[in-house]
Amino acid sequence: MMTHEKRAQNEQLFRAANDRLKDRLNQLANGGRVPFICECSDGDCLETVEVSPAKFDSVHADQSRFITRIGHESAGELVVERHDGFVVVEKIEPRGRVSY
Repeated sequence: MMTHEKRAQNEQLFRAANDRLKDRLNQLANGGRVPFICECSDGDCLETVEVSPAKFDSVHADQSRFITRIGHESAGELVVERHDGFVVVEKIEPRGRVSY
């Protein structure tokens, strides 16, 4: 049976964790970068890319654009933006853009 003291310690621990989460979310709301999964074509890639949520949204406004780690570009892609730690690629074909 859990003691009153142990329950109180758990509550304090969870509250402290939530306070840290809240602080982190506030940082994100101010333009901070957060980790997203690399969107390269390698199905086994599990690497992350740190991008601001606003940049993430602006890149994805064009369905043919993706965010990848530097060096994860592949044939059929054109690098349209270079940033610290990531690039924005656009899917292309020799005869024009691919529709997604």
